[in-house]
Amino acid sequence: MTVLTRGGEVRLARAGWDPSLERERLTKELAEAERMLAATEARLSDDSFVKRAPAPVVQAARDRLAELEARVERLRARVTS
Repeated sequence: MTVLTRGGEVRLARAGWDPSLERERLTKELAEAERMLAATEARLSDDSFVKRAPAPVVQAARDRLAELEARVERLRARVTS
């Protein structure tokens, strides 16, 4: 099990833990995070959205983009380790 906080990440292993199942779970989680990242990037690359949406909405999308980029980076590191 992994617990993520602003300060870092903690991994707790339990009895019967299967590394191959964990890698499979992380791979699925990475694919979903990459899908959300691509959708957010597409939204922000749409000039119509950026120009017409209220500034707080655009900023929230930019914040979400940064969060997703960090998440994808962390997951890639875990999948390849």
